[in-house]
Amino acid sequence: MREKLKFHKMQSLGNDFMVVESITKEISLKPSQIKAWANRSRGVGFDQLLLIEPPTDPEVDFRYRIFNADGSEAEQCGNGSRCVALLVNKLGLSHKETLKWQTTRGLTKTVLYPANREVTVETHMQPPLIEWPEIPFDQRDGRGQTEIEVSSGGMSVFPISIGNPHAVIFVNNVSEEDVVGIGEEISHHSKFANKTNVEFCQIVNEREIALRIYERGVGETAACGSGAAAAFAASKILEKVTSQVRVKMPGGELSLDWEEADSELKVVGPATLVFSGEI
Repeated sequence: MREKLKFHKMQSLGNDFMVVESITKEISLKPSQIKAWANRSRGVGFDQLLLIEPPTDPEVDFRYRIFNADGSEAEQCGNGSRCVALLVNKLGLSHKETLKWQTTRGLTKTVLYPANREVTVETHMQPPLIEWPEIPFDQRDGRGQTEIEVSSGGMSVFPISIGNPHAVIFVNNVSEEDVVGIGEEISHHSKFANKTNVEFCQIVNEREIALRIYERGVGETAACGSGAAAAFAASKILEKVTSQVRVKMPGGELSLDWEEADSELKVVGPATLVFSGEI
């Protein structure tokens, strides 16, 4: 009889995850397994699978890895960071309110705030990177907004990294955008060496952004924490918003704060454990 794998289904603003704890037992997952489990008709169904592991850095509490629904590995996940912070608390793996996390692209910090029903978690993300080679984009020196060629003609994008690559597109009305069609084309654009997430960003006012997201390796999602951070950072760099904003997505709202160019970017939002199971 094959051994069963215990998992936890979690979500933040409709961005949903299958979370697997590999602290007490070493677990190795194949891309084909992840892709099958991500299927919403025949599997568990999720946007990303999150794997919690012991850190390789003794100064860090945990390491977590992110796998997209297509089985590919991602570098960062803002909404996912809040979910893993909640889960290690619920499983008794740590009762610290503040945790340091190791990812493939650096460190992240989470702060867990108690609540009566839905738990609120603050994620401290690394300062955004806008130099093109760091994203990576185009492999040439440059930064800021630029135009790329797509099937419909020229498209203005703002390449930026929040530990993972993003392309922010400023639009007049997010509800009218072809998020899946345009998003998929830009996500696979040759100028983005590692593919990219794509954010369609509408500036409502200086303290509010409306956003829809096409996530690399997943498709359009209800919300994305790193996508919200990328859109906010690009908007602030272009002086379209203040240092504190609300980002509204189809799945709900996040609060973001970024004071200085070289400071951490803070993202505050909910996290929920939906159910636990075995597969």
